[in-house]
Amino acid sequence: MVTLDGKGPDYQKGMDKLKAAVASNKSARTEFDGYSIETADMAERTCVGVRDTVEFAQMQLFFESGFAKATGGCEKDSLETDGMPCGLYFVWDGAN
Repeated sequence: MVTLDGKGPDYQKGMDKLKAAVASNKSARTEFDGYSIETADMAERTCVGVRDTVEFAQMQLFFESGFAKATGGCEKDSLETDGMPCGLYFVWDGAN
């Protein structure tokens, strides 16, 4: 399991890049298609997942089986889930 507190160096690096992109926007908007960008403190969360490298064509099957494994593990350990399943991409190779 990985604990994400929202304050790690990669998170901050991403937020800094997003802030720079927004600041460099010609109109300097703070709202995009009805969404506002802001920094917020989040409570610590525990994420459960399955990590693997899969081809794009196999992603749907991977997510189906991965979510089932993660949910089954939570049920087995009597852990309550909160929130929707999501994907975290470490590498994206669109050519392959």
